[in-house]
Amino acid sequence: AKETAENERKQALAQANEIAERIKAQAKETIDIEVKKAELKLKRYATQKAIEVAQNLLSQKVDSETSKAIINKTIKGLEA
Repeated sequence: AKETAENERKQALAQANEIAERIKAQAKETIDIEVKKAELKLKRYATQKAIEVAQNLLSQKVDSETSKAIINKTIKGLEA
């Protein structure tokens, strides 16, 4: 009876360890997936912000260049 109880205890412990390992593996997989999602989201956000900054800089440059062209054209018109 003692031997049977010991065997049952060992078997229950082994099953518990197997379950714990499966849970651990699933948790690691879930964490890896969530980290990859977060990295992708961060990259998309950074890309979007970089595009916005570039657009702002480009529009400022175009506006500045356009203003200079208008001023130069006006000056040339006055000189004529």
